[in-house]
Amino acid sequence: MKEELKSTGARIRGGFSVLALAAALTAIDGGASMASAQSTEGEPAAEGAADSIYVTASRRKQSVEDVPYNISAISGDDLNAARVTDFSKLTRSIPGLQLTDRGIRDNSTSARLISRGLNTESAAIADLPFVTASPVATYVDETPVFVNLRLNDIERVEFLRGPQGTLYGSGSLGGTLRFIQNKPDASGFSAKAEAGVSFTNDAGGPNYTVSGMVNAPIGENAALRVSGGHDFYHGFIDGLGRAIIGADGLPAPSDPGDPINSAPATEAVKDINDADVSYLHAALRVTPNDIWDIQLSYHYQREQGDNRDAQSATPGIPQRKVTTLLDEPSTRELHLGSLDIEVDFGFAALTSSTSYYQTTTEAIGDGTGIYGTLGYLFTPRITARSNLDSRKSAVVQEARLVSNSDGPVDWIIGVYYQNEDSIELNEHDYFLGDGLIGNPVTDPTDLFLHLRRTSDFSDLAGFGELTYHVTDRWQVTGGFRAFKQKFDSFSFFNFPAFGFYPGDPNSFKDSDVLFKANTSYEVNDAATVYATFSQGFRRGGANSIPTSGPLAEPAGLISYAADRVNNYEIGVKGRFDSGIRYSAALYYIDWSDAQIGTLSPVFGYDVAVNGGDATGKGAEFELSGPLTDDLEFSFGYAYTDAHLEEGFSGYVSGAPDARLPGVSKHALSGSLDYSRAVSADLDFLAHIDGSYRSKFVNSVDPGADIYREFEGFPLIGASLSLASERWRVSLYAENLFDELGLSAQNDPVENGSLYHVEWGVRPRTIGLMLSAEY
Repeated sequence: MKEELKSTGARIRGGFSVLALAAALTAIDGGASMASAQSTEGEPAAEGAADSIYVTASRRKQSVEDVPYNISAISGDDLNAARVTDFSKLTRSIPGLQLTDRGIRDNSTSARLISRGLNTESAAIADLPFVTASPVATYVDETPVFVNLRLNDIERVEFLRGPQGTLYGSGSLGGTLRFIQNKPDASGFSAKAEAGVSFTNDAGGPNYTVSGMVNAPIGENAALRVSGGHDFYHGFIDGLGRAIIGADGLPAPSDPGDPINSAPATEAVKDINDADVSYLHAALRVTPNDIWDIQLSYHYQREQGDNRDAQSATPGIPQRKVTTLLDEPSTRELHLGSLDIEVDFGFAALTSSTSYYQTTTEAIGDGTGIYGTLGYLFTPRITARSNLDSRKSAVVQEARLVSNSDGPVDWIIGVYYQNEDSIELNEHDYFLGDGLIGNPVTDPTDLFLHLRRTSDFSDLAGFGELTYHVTDRWQVTGGFRAFKQKFDSFSFFNFPAFGFYPGDPNSFKDSDVLFKANTSYEVNDAATVYATFSQGFRRGGANSIPTSGPLAEPAGLISYAADRVNNYEIGVKGRFDSGIRYSAALYYIDWSDAQIGTLSPVFGYDVAVNGGDATGKGAEFELSGPLTDDLEFSFGYAYTDAHLEEGFSGYVSGAPDARLPGVSKHALSGSLDYSRAVSADLDFLAHIDGSYRSKFVNSVDPGADIYREFEGFPLIGASLSLASERWRVSLYAENLFDELGLSAQNDPVENGSLYHVEWGVRPRTIGLMLSAEY
């Protein structure tokens, strides 16, 4: 390990010096600043563009440039300009943050954010939640909860790279993503309304979106803010042969005279993957004086998809066509309530966040292909429908005290408690048809399999940081997170025709302390260099599997250990007089006992195991600001080299030096914004943005059936707008060059050729948006 770090450091010193880069950037910008000064006769160039985004990532309000570690922040205005509305579009705007995009239906259930290459999971299954916890923590305001949040009425998004356990109660391996909503404002009434229509290639009808916001003062010290909306997305996938389901709930035979041996009657159906999202956010804020700030909030979101955004992966089938038999609808709902209280004691500020959330998912999957390849379907007209439901609820309490002193020492201390109760999977599989292993089946409620998996997780942690300002330019910070966790699980298989097979109730407990060290030095007014060591941790768990009886699984699968990372990072960041902001970072990550989800060898329970060790190293670079008075730009690049060390074999296999799945070595993003006044009260605005990710694989085992190398692809968006102080009209395009953008597939052997599918991005979409505000 030490030798690897030594050689890595040598490569860094040989090819890149943080101090040298800071000096070079400062020198380069000297000319740019002079040119700007000459063109504006001594006035600061593009002063508005030079204003920083202020963030609270460090639990204090700071500009992005002043935070001494790697953070990206996007304002709500920039999100609106780029039409960023969900995870899939957000990850294209943040270098180094990646997502396997599978559309609204499947992103709501099994999406996984990837940062700095920390991922071992394939994207083979879209209906089942991952057994392992996410390596990236997501926060909605102060609540840690995963939801593909509709980005409406957002103040900003913050993404902190690397492990984050000393500032946030919910620890993470690879980073923390925060969504900060606009707060109610008692200073005045405001309102906004938006409506739009768009058309997607290969879709037979229009998409539409409506949203609104009202901020209403209630006296001098309170305000209510309510926002919400509804988005409808017209389908673009055609079903070539959908089974015709009769009034009895069974597939109709193509030959009514021979119902036992007849294949299902089918029909072609266009645009089968309609989807929609409804969302609401309400917040009541009371600030009785300068000491107290109290906010009560409620979030609701409902995501519904009629079918997957997936096309057939079988050679010879046209693009955006699918040959599966059954519809696969899915609905997911989120309810989130929170009470946030801030109290300023003068010497320190106390923040308490109490929240409760519940997510429920109800989905149907077409298991005909899987059961057919297993040999369970002995007559042609059997179809297999799987009802796949899950629920998760949790109570979360986080409190922290943040110092306000002007002295050389700053500190943060906090406590965190989470109690999560989950029905991770409640699956009912039905065989529908006129023959089941030689016996007639006429009742669509006849059950073949019932699988239920539940878990309880509790986490109690204390965390904090202490910063000493050695000089006005140099600071040193140390941090810790001490925690105690418990995870319980239970599952069973019930085959009404064969028997009941319970798993063994299992528990997993763990406690530990993680550390962080950081130092930064302000070289000059334009550059700050920093170095960070931080540790990350992801909980272990227990697999509830039978260890006796006819379906006994190996005892070695009963539990899996926590996995950990050590993150080493150096970087430079700052802002020039011209308003251009920059940041650059190099990192090295040592990942031990990496967790990976797989299927148990006897009957295919969903389980997690420890796969082995992995390493990652990379570079991240961001640059943004004004080019002229009328033109602003942003650019981001991330290089990620993440792979296994020696490989592993057993319940799951990984090849030595295998690339980690879902991770592109090169990822770029950028945008240009042009604004020009066309009259005293009317502006013309033009925007273009783009992203690119290089090729990637979807498994750590090149010999696996699922393994595939996906080609990289670019995505381009653009818009033209006319705007006044009160209204705006925009013409926009997304995926302008209609890239297929494939990023995932299911198992071709397990599912069979008719049910082998692959996921891509939404086709080119062109739309018109109108907005008005008061």
